[in-house]
Amino acid sequence: MPLKLLLIGLMLWGFTTKAQTEDKAPPAKKHCACSFSSIEQIGLLRGPYSSYFQAQVINGMRYKTWFTGVGAGLDFYRYKGVPIFLDVRKQFSKGKFTPFLYADAGIHLAKMNDNKSQYITIKYKDGFYYDVGLGYKLNLIRKSGLLLSAGYSYKRLVYRQVVDYCPACNPPYPNYYDDSFNLNRLSLKMGWQF
Repeated sequence: MPLKLLLIGLMLWGFTTKAQTEDKAPPAKKHCACSFSSIEQIGLLRGPYSSYFQAQVINGMRYKTWFTGVGAGLDFYRYKGVPIFLDVRKQFSKGKFTPFLYADAGIHLAKMNDNKSQYITIKYKDGFYYDVGLGYKLNLIRKSGLLLSAGYSYKRLVYRQVVDYCPACNPPYPNYYDDSFNLNRLSLKMGWQF
């Protein structure tokens, strides 16, 4: 009997000392308030040359009300291309409906438009790209939500057209000219942020 009481007493003493050491333990370090986030968007580019489709994927980090990421997309406005850009966003509240501002800047890859026929060669150079605007985020699941935005978008294309006027001559004598397009558009997008 005394042995059973001694064992019960040791067990109780072990539980109480463990509880006391847990209470006196230093508080756990807080983790960084940043988290990975991904944005996937589709939309419409509208300008003087009609309306065209666009799509974007942006991956980056969210810190409090800020988001910074790197994105790539498809831009079919007049000339096909792939914009690669840095995206920065600022949210202005933490409610269900969250207004935000965004700014994108980068390069528009346009070489996919290169064209060569029997006597004419057209080569495109990569140009500057940016998109700035505002929008709303409808928070639905934790930090994920539906995005709606409108903005102003710009892309620049430069190309060189080379024409061989005398293809029978040896060597041929090329004649060329350079031209550029500054394409200004209204950008309307809808997407989801994870």
